[in-house]
Amino acid sequence: MLIYGKLKQFCFGIIWLFPFLLLILILTHPRVREEAKFQSWFKQIKDAGVLNAQPRIAPTAPTLSVLHLAIHSQNKIERMKAAWVMGRLTSAPQSVESDLIGAIEDRDMIVQSAAMAALVSLKITNASILPQLDEKLKSQDAGISFYAAELMEAIAQRR
Repeated sequence: MLIYGKLKQFCFGIIWLFPFLLLILILTHPRVREEAKFQSWFKQIKDAGVLNAQPRIAPTAPTLSVLHLAIHSQNKIERMKAAWVMGRLTSAPQSVESDLIGAIEDRDMIVQSAAMAALVSLKITNASILPQLDEKLKSQDAGISFYAAELMEAIAQRR
């Protein structure tokens, strides 16, 4: 009976500790730490007053690097925020333009909409995206088709 009691106590201890051990494993996983880093960049930009004080943001190398990483994040909110911030840049380097064009085909519709709105804001005149936009016009989502039409109109006006 003594062995049974000790075994029961040991099993109870393991069951009690399991959620904590699992939480520690999750929090120390590299992907979780990377996502936490991405979540802090938007807060840093917002806390610095850049988004409120200036209608546009200068595309510095550190900003572009963080935005590039964020738009390729696993987190859809981070990708959407990155597209939104990219739309507030004073100019669009080729890397930003290609990231936004790639985001038009994102798996999440919110990111797609934010990318198209950013391309309109940046006055991108790249006619090579017209076939992509033509497909987006056929979308069942009204927001996607609206932004596609808006971007197509902006490209047509600037040509």
